[in-house]
Amino acid sequence: MFRKEEEEREDGELAVVLHNGEPGSIILNLRNENGMVKLEILSGEDADALEFATGSASSRTVDIKELIDLSKEDFPTKFAHFVAYTSSLIVPAELEVLKLFLRREHVVEESMEYFCCLDDNDTRAVVRIDFAAETGVDAGGVHREWFSLVTELVINPCLGVFVCTNHETQTYFFNVNSKQWIGEEHLAYYFAFGRLIGRALLEGEVIGFHFAPALLKTILGVPITFHDFESFDPVTYKSLKWMLEHEGADKLGLDFTATRKDAVGNLVTVKLVPNGDDISVTDENKHEFAERWLQYFFTRMRF
Repeated sequence: MFRKEEEEREDGELAVVLHNGEPGSIILNLRNENGMVKLEILSGEDADALEFATGSASSRTVDIKELIDLSKEDFPTKFAHFVAYTSSLIVPAELEVLKLFLRREHVVEESMEYFCCLDDNDTRAVVRIDFAAETGVDAGGVHREWFSLVTELVINPCLGVFVCTNHETQTYFFNVNSKQWIGEEHLAYYFAFGRLIGRALLEGEVIGFHFAPALLKTILGVPITFHDFESFDPVTYKSLKWMLEHEGADKLGLDFTATRKDAVGNLVTVKLVPNGDDISVTDENKHEFAERWLQYFFTRMRF
């Protein structure tokens, strides 16, 4: 796991150093460092965007009137304001530095472990990267290389964290089988990568892939609509849309169940409502069926 120490800098200031020790479960490290942190899934409408996953609330230092006025400006003005504001949040390097020692062959796993164990008070400190058995000082180039490596590898299908939902637009969403691929600690990967996204926003780093619009909506707490499903599965979307716009749903032979493939390719049937396999889809309940199906696809199916 990572242990936190203080190191005397040449200029007399103290720097926080995170050393990589014996490899271990991310969940175990969460227990050791943060006192049994429990991660759970919340629906977008129940989640508070101003509350951290660890339970503490972010400071509401932004003036509401200023935000309302800013909302009327064009995008370049908004972006310039955002960059200026986030830059001001970074703790100066002369006050605190987080040094992360990593092995290239385990850069994703160790980086995720690091961000899981990082204390909330250290999330805005300057990060310096050292790769094992490599010489050189991180003046910014190594940090950018590390960030690029992690964001490139985290979408690798073999890791099991994200899946590409639309190959034309190269957009990604949560992997429906992440628990089967990664294990019980799969939520810790999303917790850690969420923190990495926060660092990207803080430092102005570019993430080398796009989130699916529905995932962006989930992060922002914006309600997901039926039309958001089109980017995931155009064929099924058109079939559901046709059913909703025409009569005769009872002739399609549908019931309140959904099927999906597990991590090894086996088909799994899930009841969308209690006794869903005994409830036929009709013109009277087809809108409820579509709503339940989408709710399952975007929430329960994903975890």
